[in-house]
Parts: sequence; structure tokens; C-alpha cells
Amino acid sequence: MKARRVKKLDPAATLAENAARMVLVRLDEMRSFAPKAIDGRKVKAQHDMRIATKRLRYVLEATEFCFGRSGETARRRARDLQDVLGELHDCDVMLPRVREHLADLRSQDSRTIHARAGDAPDLDPRLVSLASHRTAYRGLESLAVYYEARRALLFDRFREQWRRQEEMGTWDRLERAANRQLDRARRRRRAARRAERAREEHAVAERQERRRWSAPDAPRSSSPTRGTRPRDDRRPAARSARVPAANKVWPRVSTPRNEERHLSTSSEYVQDSPLLREAYELAAGAHRQARRRRNADMRHPVAVGGLLHQYGYDDEVVAAGLMHELLEDTDVEAGEITARFGPEVGAWVEAMTEDPSIEAYEERKAEHRARVAAHSPEAAAIYGADKVAKLRQLDRGAGPLAARQLDHYWSTLNELSASHPDLPFLAELDARLRTVDAERESAARR
Repeated sequence: MKARRVKKLDPAATLAENAARMVLVRLDEMRSFAPKAIDGRKVKAQHDMRIATKRLRYVLEATEFCFGRSGETARRRARDLQDVLGELHDCDVMLPRVREHLADLRSQDSRTIHARAGDAPDLDPRLVSLASHRTAYRGLESLAVYYEARRALLFDRFREQWRRQEEMGTWDRLERAANRQLDRARRRRRAARRAERAREEHAVAERQERRRWSAPDAPRSSSPTRGTRPRDDRRPAARSARVPAANKVWPRVSTPRNEERHLSTSSEYVQDSPLLREAYELAAGAHRQARRRRNADMRHPVAVGGLLHQYGYDDEVVAAGLMHELLEDTDVEAGEITARFGPEVGAWVEAMTEDPSIEAYEERKAEHRARVAAHSPEAAAIYGADKVAKLRQLDRGAGPLAARQLDHYWSTLNELSASHPDLPFLAELDARLRTVDAERESAARR
């Protein structure tokens, strides 16, 4: 049986995305033979289903980790199914051979007895006792009966296994897990396109800003940078030329949703996911009971999670964004987060937690930035979203940033641009920091 072609495989795509495409084709191929295979007379359909099941199993043996528990379970059940169909196929192969051999021996003995009869008018029954294979018939007949009975037993076992796995939803769960991987890949591509558009919009806005400030009637300042801090390597090299601006000019990067909705702290996005609802409920309850700082609440974590959700990050990353302040600001322990949401989510939340043993502000922030940058793209995304969400709060009346906090934000932008240049938040983070600097310079001139 020729295997079905897997379309849209992409060497540039992730392993999980390509694995999902292969699994969906192999799973559909296997299931397409089931209606005929469960009919005991359809031997060819059972053989084709065995081949299709083997192909699915081999794909899962290499990629089951992409699909979590669903992939592992499906791989084991495919192995069991392949085994019973293989034994069934052995019976289908051996039974005709036994019958053919039995018929061949009978034909040989028939020719021998015929020859011994010579010219006699009739065959003497006693000549049958001279047949050379007469003792083999009983054994071969018994073997044929054995294969017939064993095939019937194995077929019953196959049909029961298939019925049980269908009832348990083994294949449906695998299909959903594969479709989730494809959906995540689509969201990542959309996020990458949005980030690219944001970078392009930012470049256009920056060029327009330069042209406006180069006009003859534009207001001038004695220095294009802040006098209290020279331009140094705290800015990313690609963004080091800061242009003063009297007004806020930064690209509108919130393309997926209406801007006002995007800037809100609405938690509506958690309603469609049980995982996000659980994370939100844990964080909300913990923040209500928090006593470590006076203003601990859910507005900022919800904004961080919303930003991650907007840019298409997986629910696990969004959940970590919702809970990123729990270890610092509440009594929730890391073990509880890991036990409830898995080791990855727990590790991301721990990466978002500063080291309280470092007392000096600059040293503590520097250690945290370096740890996040070296941790993972997901941790860096949560960290960047945290900074963008806090800067957005300035538009809603939050207090101004302290000078050392602004320095920390510029260093964050520099390190994230170097370690994770594809993060979709960098363009807005850069634009908003430039706006804050421009406002400070404008206020200083007045």
C-alpha cells in the first residue's frame, strides 16, 4: 500500500509543526481502513490498516514528545494494534500455505496410487495404505484448524481493541493535540508578521520624526540627548540614535485588536481556556490576600497576560504572565505553581522573580536581566511584556518612572534585543522609552 503524501512540510518550520502534519495524515490514513477492517472477511483492509498503523507508530516514536501524554498513549495503543494485526496477518499468510501444501501432498499420493493400480479395471482400496504421505494429512488438517481458530480469536481481540480506543478517545485526543500544534504555529507566524509590521511602522515613524525635527521651524535643543546621561551602550546599536520629540510619536503596534480594548486591563481573554481561568483564579486570590506591598492587585498581571495573548503566545506562556508576580508579591510557592501548571510554567514564573538576597537595586536588576535573557524565549517574552505593560500604564495616569528605573528599562531593551531580537514587543518598548526620554527633555527645557 502506497503511503499518502504529507503536504505543506516545511524545512524551515518547527519539528512540532511538521510532526503534526505527518501525524494527522497517518492517523486519518489508519482510521480510513477501520470500517472495512472490522469486517472479518476483508483481509486486504486489515493488512492495509496494519501498514498504516505501523507508519503512525513510527512517526510517534520519533515525535511523541511534541504531543504530550496524548502522543505517548497513542504510540502505545498503535503498537498494540500493530501487534495484533501483525499476528492476524501471520494467520492469513500461513493458513493458505498449509492448505496448499495439504492439497499438494494429496495430489502426489493420488498420482502414486493411480500408477500402482496399473491396468486394473477398478482401484483396490488397499492401495491407499501405500500412500507415502498418508500420515501427514492429520497433522496438516489439525494445523489448518489451529490457524483458523487462532485467526478468529485474534480478530475478536483486534475488534475489541479498536472499539475500546475509539470509546476512550485515544485517536481524537491525538488529533486535537496535533491540531493545537498547527494552531500554535499559525499564531506564531501571525505574531511574526505583526512584529515585522510593527518594526516597519516604527521605522516610518522614526523617519517622519527626524524630518519634522530637521524642518527650519522645528524647536531646537542644545543637545539631542539628555544632558544627565550620555548615549552609551545601554541602547541597542540599531536604536542608539535617539531623536528628541515634543509630542508622543510611536508606531501603533496593537494591530490584532482595537487600541482601547488592547490598552485595557480586561481579563476576558481567559474565559476561553480552562488553563488561563485556573491561573487567573490562583493569581487573583493570592493578590487579594497579599500583604507584601500595598498596591498588589491583578491589573498589571492581566495586562501582561493580555499582551502575550494578543501576540499569539501559547496558553502556558500567557498563564505564566498572569502569575509572574506571585512569588515576589504573594505567599504562593514555586512548588504549587509547578504542581498545578507543569514544570515549564513554574520555571518561567521563577525566572520572572528577582533575587531578594541582592540588596543593591542596580545589581539586583542586572542579575535578573541576565538570568531572563539566558533562560528561554518564553521567559524573555514575559519579561518584555512586563516592561511594555508598565510603560502603557503611564498613559493611564501612572506615576512617572524614576531615573534608575528608566535606566533599567533601557538596559532591558538592549539585552533583549541582543539575546532575543525576534520578540514582538521590542519596537513598542523602544518607541515608548524614546517618548519618555523626549518628555523628560522637554520638561527640562521648560
